[in-house]
Amino acid sequence: MINLPCHTPLTRSRLFTACTFKRIIILLGFLLTLSQCSELAAVEESSGVNQREVLKVATVDRQPFAFLDDNQPTGFSIELMNLISDKAGFEVEFMWADTFPHMLSLVEKSKADLAISNISITSDREEKMDFSHSMFDSGLKIMLPKDEGSSLSFIMTLAKGLGTPLLIALVLVFLAGIAMWFFERRSQTYFSKPLKKSLFSSFWWALRTTVNNGGWDEEVPRTAAGRTIATLLILISLLFVSVFTAHITTQMTVAAMESNVQSIHDLNKRNVGTTINSLASKYLSDRDILHQSFKNTDELFDAFASKKIDAIFFDGPILSHYAHDSGNGKILELVYAPAPYGIAATSGSEHVEEINKAILDLKENGQFAELVSNYFE
Repeated sequence: MINLPCHTPLTRSRLFTACTFKRIIILLGFLLTLSQCSELAAVEESSGVNQREVLKVATVDRQPFAFLDDNQPTGFSIELMNLISDKAGFEVEFMWADTFPHMLSLVEKSKADLAISNISITSDREEKMDFSHSMFDSGLKIMLPKDEGSSLSFIMTLAKGLGTPLLIALVLVFLAGIAMWFFERRSQTYFSKPLKKSLFSSFWWALRTTVNNGGWDEEVPRTAAGRTIATLLILISLLFVSVFTAHITTQMTVAAMESNVQSIHDLNKRNVGTTINSLASKYLSDRDILHQSFKNTDELFDAFASKKIDAIFFDGPILSHYAHDSGNGKILELVYAPAPYGIAATSGSEHVEEINKAILDLKENGQFAELVSNYFE
């Protein structure tokens, strides 16, 4: 017979305690594993939020579309891009280009993912990069000085053309008066005073003779030389009046032509400016219209304000903003080369579709219209 060990109460208590301890260890391990999994999931979820894709967006100073305010990018295009990025689920990092062509080249060379400002969508540009749907409708316009066609402008034009001839005529009349004094001072009481006291009276006699073609009273020349000078003054005055009238007519015609810009080709009579390598510059060049090209809009508007140029051909919205803020300039209504603005992207970009969807959403929910009213109304 085999004798089995006898389990005393103490032995059974130890076994129960050991089993319970193992179960507690297993349960704690399970809970610890579950906690670590939860924390890992939370970290992964948090990392997914914080690691949104960051896109480099090139832009350039073009008020009111893009400009710096306290060294912070702002403007219609900048705010629109921020709204689009929130909708599309990516972050943006703005890159400030020196010039408009530089901004486009950053996208073309894939140094920037996107570009936004006042970028017209053209067939030439679409060969080098992709574009979003239209974000703003625009076109090219002409801006002239604000006082164009005013009375002051007309007088200034006349003065510019007639000032020199009129000054020469007055000098000649003054010299004729002195000559009359010299020949008549001993024969005519009117010219009997010393030259210093007779300068004005002699000039006045010669001027009256020129204007009235004679018309003397007691101041009739008495010497042969004096009568010869008087006769010459009358003949010259007839010729001068004819030439002067013709010159005034010519200047009035020129002033009217210069202030009457009815079409793009009327800019041939102007000193017109725009920016280098812009759509406006190409438009003028294609029509053989001479113009000055400036590096940026700051230089362009400075030249206009200082009257180095007397017309600007450029994007209508930017001209309107400048004219409103500066009070210097009037915009003609006619629009040339209507073209929408869009967001440029590198060729084959996967972001164009999500940007287009965001633009549509912003237009549908009213945020786009509100943004437009903040900058253009």
